[in-house]
Amino acid sequence: MRIFFSVTLSPEIKRLINNKVIRSTAENFQDSTIRWTKESDLHITLLFIKNINPNSIKQLVEHAKVELSNFNTFKIKFLDIELFPSSENPKFLSYKISAADQLTKLFDSLNLASQKLGLAKDDRPYRPHMTLGKILSSASIKIPIKNIELPEFSVSSIVLLESTPSPNGSNYKELYSINLHDKTHK
Repeated sequence: MRIFFSVTLSPEIKRLINNKVIRSTAENFQDSTIRWTKESDLHITLLFIKNINPNSIKQLVEHAKVELSNFNTFKIKFLDIELFPSSENPKFLSYKISAADQLTKLFDSLNLASQKLGLAKDDRPYRPHMTLGKILSSASIKIPIKNIELPEFSVSSIVLLESTPSPNGSNYKELYSINLHDKTHK
């Protein structure tokens, strides 16, 4: 089973990204150049686990709750639209995300939770981003791409999603949600 921990976005933010960013950016590309992320699937991946026994998920969530118990809610802002992982070898069109330190700490904590189950540590450097679309052909990708300002938003929970691959991109199903502490209401 393929799963991942993520920051999910509010329906309002998803709608803004779809209407203001994806639609206006898509006008600059041929249809076959980018497979755009569906509005309902917009998220910020924290830790991807490509192979886990479904019977271990509940235990993973319990470990994650312990590791995340000291995290407070925090704010995120979308920064620049970028080619990811690099402009030389673009695989995705994505938004760079603020709060990199906080997101990296979440990644590290979730990595530790997965290791408690005996899963391999993800040693790749974590680079916060939100995928806008998968680049299918980079021949017509031009930078700079116009950035569209979006409001910052609060991260109040971490969600565990199941990812099921399909020919048209992955399908996601929410499995669990873990709330972060609201530091304004103690």
